[in-house]
Amino acid sequence: MLERILNDVCEWHEVTFPDINMDDQIRKLEEELKEYYECYDFSELADVIICSIVLWKRFNSEIGRCIFIWAKSEASQSRLNFIVADKLRINKGRVWEKIDGVYRHVDKGAKDE
Repeated sequence: MLERILNDVCEWHEVTFPDINMDDQIRKLEEELKEYYECYDFSELADVIICSIVLWKRFNSEIGRCIFIWAKSEASQSRLNFIVADKLRINKGRVWEKIDGVYRHVDKGAKDE
């Protein structure tokens, strides 16, 4: 199950953010870690995991691999599978825009204005 989720994350990321580089992804991971530590919400942990998977698998980053291993220790495997799959489903439905060098989801209505 986890391997399928890892592959789904990487495939979605490569299609959605073809021009992103490792520095951009590290900045995004830093943002997501700060958000997680502000609230300790599993939804934010899912963002940390998604960012770390991308760093590890897409950019062959040891930072990404290590953060992924740490994040896996924050919840049970079944819980992680659920929160990451659910967050990926949500992210696939979002509109993304590069703002200040980092991709962020934007309100669909705001993009048309």
